[in-house]
Amino acid sequence: MITELTKEQRAKLPEYAQRGIELGLKTGPYTAEEQKIAKQAVEHLYADYGREKPIVLIAPGPRSAIIMRDYATKVLKIMQAGYDDNEIEREIDGISREISGKIYRKIAWEISEEISREIDNEIDGIRREIRNEIDNEIAWEIISEISGVSDELRREISREIDNEISEEISEIDRELRREIGCEIDGEISRELRWEIGRELRSEISREVRLEIDRELRWEIDREVRDIRLEIDREIFGDIGVKRKTHPLYAQYWVYWVYYQKYFIDQNLINLDANLKKRFERLVTLVETCGCIDLMGCLAIVWERPEYIRRNANGLLHCDSGPALKFRDGFALYRLNGVKVPKDIACLHHSKIPVSRWVEETNVEVKREIIRKIGIERIYNELGATVLDAEPENGYELIEMQLTPETKGRYLKMVNPSIKTIHIEGVGNECRTVQDAIDYRKPVKLRNIPVSDTGADWHQQGDVCIWPRNAKTVKPRPAVLT
Repeated sequence: MITELTKEQRAKLPEYAQRGIELGLKTGPYTAEEQKIAKQAVEHLYADYGREKPIVLIAPGPRSAIIMRDYATKVLKIMQAGYDDNEIEREIDGISREISGKIYRKIAWEISEEISREIDNEIDGIRREIRNEIDNEIAWEIISEISGVSDELRREISREIDNEISEEISEIDRELRREIGCEIDGEISRELRWEIGRELRSEISREVRLEIDRELRWEIDREVRDIRLEIDREIFGDIGVKRKTHPLYAQYWVYWVYYQKYFIDQNLINLDANLKKRFERLVTLVETCGCIDLMGCLAIVWERPEYIRRNANGLLHCDSGPALKFRDGFALYRLNGVKVPKDIACLHHSKIPVSRWVEETNVEVKREIIRKIGIERIYNELGATVLDAEPENGYELIEMQLTPETKGRYLKMVNPSIKTIHIEGVGNECRTVQDAIDYRKPVKLRNIPVSDTGADWHQQGDVCIWPRNAKTVKPRPAVLT
């Protein structure tokens, strides 16, 4: 068993970590050569796990992948229905018009005349091809062309379009995706991730594995994990795609793939030839593919994001547009890692009305609005009056004119963990800072007597945590985040 790394092996750790981080954060459209390699990598993936060779399409982002999937499943359903050539031609024309019409109705105002003409020409060309060649094999190739017709054009497709189209996905699509996506993901985990993991545990001491974890896997994961999670939440949340769909987040597997690659490259473990070959193909998949949407005989590879913007702490952040954007218009709007409405992220701070802060109910979003437009502007425009203050603790009880007829009282606090200002609404009956702090407590905590010698309690946003059997608690939270 290996109990210590050599000086040369240890010196390689930062190199692998940096390379992994660069891959996890890589952006930009595919070159023609990258498209070719990505398609081959997916074909090898299917072959390695006993599946028939798929048709592999390249999508410029998640939204266009959804639309491409819907084109394909509808045409597959037609092909399986036993129509003659003329009927197939009419049905495919109908699908093209139906789905394109839905998209055009929503986004036509965003598409220039020149682009619209280009799309129409592409569609006309595809229809001519369909008339000439219509057997099953060629039909699948045509699907890729139909699917690709408008994916470059579907910029800023609204959530309503995604939901409307997704409702029409056939049972064939759902069954194929459930079977293929989950099975291949599971087989990769069992055969590569866990089997190689067992080799590591048997050949490498725990201390060495932990050292490489800290210096390599954790470093990569810390940089790229949140991006995958944010994309996943947006797709399965806001766009409304069913959770049973199962994209493989190949680009974001880099944290564990490069961890294992290090052991193999440094000859710390030995794999049999077949397993090593499959692992090398998996490395190529991770290095070339963004995410992969699997649906049986069709695989759709998403391109990498067009760009990613982060703050100094590595959190997704952009105060003048999307923090992450794909070429098909799918975008994440984040300020310091917090999901915010599009207008809050994109507008110049001077263009955001103070009323947006007043109306917002999410604590974190309110905090980011304050950071962007400035506390002074809120104070000035709402005529803030300080009723009580504890400068040494960073608290102020203030009253502001929310409308000509309505005043509201707020507790201003400084978040000690990230040095930002929070302003939270309290009851107008509050007269002191302590009244306001007590007002923000949940009822159960409010009913516990306060004492300078009481139990410590913590507050995170609107959530308070205190000992279950506390008889008294201290007046202020020991931790405020």
